[in-house]
Amino acid sequence: MNPLAVLVLQSDDTAAQAAALAIIGTFWLLFLVIGLLIAAFLIYCLWRILEKAGFPGALALLNLIPLGHVVLLIWLAFAEWPVLQRANTGTQAMTAVR
Repeated sequence: MNPLAVLVLQSDDTAAQAAALAIIGTFWLLFLVIGLLIAAFLIYCLWRILEKAGFPGALALLNLIPLGHVVLLIWLAFAEWPVLQRANTGTQAMTAVR
């Protein structure tokens, strides 16, 4: 627990205790909301990146699982990207026409 909250809660002043808890609660609620907004934005960005690479965007939800982001990163590093496969197929078709 916050050291300031411990000091205030040990006092006999109930008004000070209520005020301290309200401030701490507001801080943590704001912290939680900002954290969730940042997490949602990062998942949205990763979703877009995965779709542009040719993978299902829902793989971005692996970030919600502990160590899921590590698994996803390793998988992306060593997987054959569908976008690159399509690009190579198109290049091979163009060289065959020449």
